[in-house]
Amino acid sequence: MICGITLGAQAQVPKNYSLTLVAEGNFGTPNGDIYKTSRVNGSSTVQQALFRTANNMTTGIDVLQDFDYNGNKAILCGKGAQPLKLAVVNYPAMDTVFTVSSGLGAGIQRCGMVSPHKAYLFPATGAVMRYVDIDNQTIGNVSDPNSYFSNGVHSMIGYNNAMYVAYGNKVVKIDTLTQTAVSSINPGITAINTMVKDTANNCLWLLGKSGTTNALVKISVNNGDAVGTPILLTGFTNAKLLRVGPNKLYFVSTNKFYMYDLANPVVPATPIHTSILPGSTASLMYDRSFIVDPVSGDFAYASAGNYVAPGYYAIVNGTDSSVIDTGNFENAAIPNELFLRTWPVTTTPAWDTTSLPPLFAECAINLIAPTANYGTQLVVGTTDSMMISGQGNHTVTWKYVSGTDSITQVQYITIADTSAPVPDMALLFPLSGTCPYTLIPPTATDNCEGSITGTTDSLTFNTAGNYTITWTYTDSLGNSRTQEQLLTVTCEQTGILKPQALQAKVYPNPADQLIHIAFESKTQATLVIYNLLGQKVWSQSIHAQAISLETGRLSEGIYMLELTNSAAERYYQKIIIKH
Repeated sequence: MICGITLGAQAQVPKNYSLTLVAEGNFGTPNGDIYKTSRVNGSSTVQQALFRTANNMTTGIDVLQDFDYNGNKAILCGKGAQPLKLAVVNYPAMDTVFTVSSGLGAGIQRCGMVSPHKAYLFPATGAVMRYVDIDNQTIGNVSDPNSYFSNGVHSMIGYNNAMYVAYGNKVVKIDTLTQTAVSSINPGITAINTMVKDTANNCLWLLGKSGTTNALVKISVNNGDAVGTPILLTGFTNAKLLRVGPNKLYFVSTNKFYMYDLANPVVPATPIHTSILPGSTASLMYDRSFIVDPVSGDFAYASAGNYVAPGYYAIVNGTDSSVIDTGNFENAAIPNELFLRTWPVTTTPAWDTTSLPPLFAECAINLIAPTANYGTQLVVGTTDSMMISGQGNHTVTWKYVSGTDSITQVQYITIADTSAPVPDMALLFPLSGTCPYTLIPPTATDNCEGSITGTTDSLTFNTAGNYTITWTYTDSLGNSRTQEQLLTVTCEQTGILKPQALQAKVYPNPADQLIHIAFESKTQATLVIYNLLGQKVWSQSIHAQAISLETGRLSEGIYMLELTNSAAERYYQKIIIKH
C-alpha cells in the first residue's frame, strides 16, 4: 500500500535491488532531482534529493528533462524557467563539478555521455547538437557539414566511440573523436519513439512503425551500422518504451508490459505484467520511466500520478512477474527516468562493480586502479601493467580477488596522438647575412616525441634576395605545423657585406632601465618591439638622430626590435632586458 492506495495483491519477494529515479519536477519550481532506494539482504536505504543534498542547496533543477552518467561523472539537464540548465557532477556523490546557466537557450531536451570526459546535448529548441568537454569545462557545436541534424530528438546512445542520435525517421551518427556528424542511417521505419543499446548482441534496437503497425529494427554497430529487416509487431499500434533484457526485448502498450524473446521470435499476445500503480494512461510510465536490468531481466516502472509529488514506483521480477517491491519518494514530482540493478539475496558477499568507462590519451596513460565492493569489503583491481602506451586500441583486464573468490572486468583504452608539434619560439626572428648562407633549423616540442627539428626545401642560399622560409615540424604520425621566417641574403664578389640603407646602433644590450638607439643622421621611422610570442609590446614614431627608450616597464626576456623607414626598409635587432 502506498499512501493509502492499494497497489496490488501480489506478494513482495526477497531480492536485492538498487533503483535510481529521476524526478522532472514542476515548471517554474526548481524541484527536479535524483532519488535512490536500495535493499541489500533485507536492509533498505532511501536517499532523497541527491543533487540538493550533496551541494547543500535548497532548490534543484527546474524541469530536470534528462540525466545520464558514465563512470565517475554525471550530467543533469534542465529546460525550465530558471537559469540553471546544465550541472556536471561527480558520480555517485552528486557534488557539482561545474554548472552552466547561460548560452543554452530554452534549455536541453536530451543529453548523453560517451565517457566521463565527453557529453552531448540537444536543445529544447533548434537543431544544433552541442559537445561538452568535461575536463576543460567548455561547450561547443558538433560539426554538421551535411545538415543531418533536425528537430525532434528522443534518444541518444553512446556506443563504440560514436554517439547515435535518434529522430522520428532516422538515426544520425556522431564521430566523438572529431565531433562531426558523419552519417544519417535510414532504418526503414517511421514514428521511431525509442532507441536502446544491446551490448550482448552488438547492436542498437529501434521501436517505431511500418505503416500503422509497430515494428522493431536492428542496427548492427559492428557491421558498418547495417540495418536489419523490420520485425512487425502485429496487433500493436501504440507500443513504446523499448528496453533490453537478457536476449529479450520489452515494451509497453497502454498500462501493460510485453516481452519479445529474441531466441524464440514470436510477437507476444499476452502481457507479462499490468501496472499496479495509480495514475492515468498518460502519467503511467511517463516519458521514459520504465527500465529493465539487462542482466537479470527484472524491471521497474514509475507513475507521475497527478503530476505532483510523490513519485510512485514498482519493481517486478522479470522471470515470474512477481512484485519485488513498491513504494514512493514523497518529494519526487513527476518521475521521468529510471535506472535499475537487481541481484539475488545471498548469505555470502556479492561482487558489486561500477561500469568502467573507455579511456583516451594521445601518448600514454597511467591507469588508476578501479575498485569493487565485495559485501562490505572494498577490493582494489590489479592488472599486468599500469602504464599503457603505443598508438591504437588496447584492452585491459582488471582482476579483483578476495580470498578464494575473484572476478574480472574489462576496460578499453585508446591511444591516439592528434596533436601537432608546437614551435619552441612562437616568433622566429628575421635573419640576414652574406652568401653562401646556411640556415640552422629551429625546433619544436611534440607532446609525445619531444624535440622535433624543422625542415624546409633548402638550408643553403647562394643568391642574393629576400626570402620567406617555411619551416615544417612533423612527428612520426604525420601531425605537422608550419612556421615562417624572413631571410635577407646579400652577395658581393669582394666578400664585403653591402651596408643596409637603414642602419642603427642599439645599446646597451642587454639593457635594464634604458636602451638607446642612434642613427647616422636624422631619421624618420617607425619603431616596434615584439615579444617571443609575436605580440606587439611597444610602438612609436621616430623623427630624430637618436632616442632613448625607458625599458623598465618591460619584463625580463628576449625581444625583437623592428625599425621601418618611409622607404619600407627594415632593420631588426634582438634585444635582451635584464632587471
